[in-house]
Amino acid sequence: MKRTLTYVVLIAIAATILMSCKKNEITPLIASKTAETLVLNKGFIGNGQDNIVYMDLSAGSTSSLNRSSWDLGFYAGSYFRVIINNTNQSKAVMLDKTDLASVTSADIIGIEKDLTGFSFSATEFKFIDDVNGSIDRTVIKGVSSIEFDNYVFIIKRGGGADKRALIKGRVTRNENGGYLLEYGGIDQTTAFKKLNITKDPAYNFMLVSLEECAIVKGEPKTAEWDLSWGYAMYQAKVGSGMIPYGFSDMISINSLGGVEAYEKIYTTADECKKAYTAYNKDSVTASAKLFSDDKWVIGSNWRSTMPPTGIKRDRFYIIKDNSDNYYKIKFVSMGVSDDGERGKPVIEYKLIQ
Repeated sequence: MKRTLTYVVLIAIAATILMSCKKNEITPLIASKTAETLVLNKGFIGNGQDNIVYMDLSAGSTSSLNRSSWDLGFYAGSYFRVIINNTNQSKAVMLDKTDLASVTSADIIGIEKDLTGFSFSATEFKFIDDVNGSIDRTVIKGVSSIEFDNYVFIIKRGGGADKRALIKGRVTRNENGGYLLEYGGIDQTTAFKKLNITKDPAYNFMLVSLEECAIVKGEPKTAEWDLSWGYAMYQAKVGSGMIPYGFSDMISINSLGGVEAYEKIYTTADECKKAYTAYNKDSVTASAKLFSDDKWVIGSNWRSTMPPTGIKRDRFYIIKDNSDNYYKIKFVSMGVSDDGERGKPVIEYKLIQ
């Protein structure tokens, strides 16, 4: 929708909504809309986002997904890959066995603490998917067309207070060009649950709840979101090296859906403000080589949590959506230093024509 609009989006998460076995659909955010302003009712204030909020810039709309509602994501593109839930501190390990029934808790002796705990060390990387979102660097290996080349994995779902029982599973390809998932408790030997997952190319992933043995509806169609905001595992420097680290307020771009972006940083906030106002189509053309499909090109760069918490006023971002629309976007508030509220960031953006 090519129109010159300035949207102010107040993004919030409904922390009180619990997605139970009967509630695997999108959790609607209650909204009121006046002219070009979309105001969303907040569910909480703080840094422990319960939902992931997806933004569609062309539509000026958002939707949300409870991040504890799913465990595995089955890639709907041309490859056969499975992701674990990096928004919920999930971890997994691949074994060298293909027989689900023969796997027990004895198979993780020596690594159980690493799999179920958190050691603040680089060794944690081997239990999680690539933090940059590379689809070919997942803990669960690519699903082979040769059935017995697909091995059993064990997954630890959730983190912090969300410590559910370990699950063992195995994924193969089904006869319809999709996936077959079989799984059960780590010491279970019979009566495994089975779920056939059909690829729908309209989405990046088909999300699955192991609790419900069902597809979870929540992530929008690939063409219907550009950015997401919420909690996610990334990485941080500790000592001389990097370790996996969970970040609140992470902004991702829909890189698998063709969205690209770049960051513009200025010396002062005043200089940034003037540059944002003046930024136009010619500016985009001159900066074409800066566009990146890095999932975390925005990441947590837009805000600071060092006291006092708030936005960084020296930068803004340029977004190219999958319909070749260009937007300039800046953050208005999110904490005490900018008269905002943690857990309720305010974003302003405009279509560049």
